[in-house]
Amino acid sequence: MRRGLTGRYEVTRVAGETVRAFIPHPLPPEPPLEWSAERQQLLERATVALGRLDSVSLLKLFEQGERRIQQSRRRTPTLSQVFHVLRKRPLVSVNEMRQQTGLSFPAAARAIQALEKLGIVHKITGRHRNRVFIYRDYLDILNEGTEIS
Repeated sequence: MRRGLTGRYEVTRVAGETVRAFIPHPLPPEPPLEWSAERQQLLERATVALGRLDSVSLLKLFEQGERRIQQSRRRTPTLSQVFHVLRKRPLVSVNEMRQQTGLSFPAAARAIQALEKLGIVHKITGRHRNRVFIYRDYLDILNEGTEIS
C-alpha cells in the first residue's frame, strides 16, 4: 500500500549538526470547507449556547462559594471581599491579595486560610513564605476543552 506524503522534509544545519525535519502541509483542507448560510448560523448559535453554559457554570460555582462562606462560622465581610478578588484573580499570593483588597497582611492571610478550610482555595506551594493559592474549581471551568491530547 502506497501512501502519499502529507508534507515535506527539510534538511537544516544547526550548531554544526545536520537536522532533518518533517514539515506537514497546512491544516485547513484544500479546497476550503464551504459552509451554507444555514450551517454557519447553526454553528454560531451553538457557540453562543456553549458560552452561556460556561457562564451558568461559573455563576453556580460563585453562588456555591458564597453559600459556603455564609454558612461558615468564620463569615465576615473580609471573606466575601477576598472571595470577590479570587473571581478576578484565581491564582494569588497573600501579598497580592493584600494589595488588591487593601487589607493588612495578617487579615488577608487569615481570610485566605479560612477559604482554604472551606475548600474554596488550595495552597499550591509547599513553603510557608510567599505562599500561592489557587481557586482550582474556577480554573477548571475556564480550562475545559483546552486540554491537549
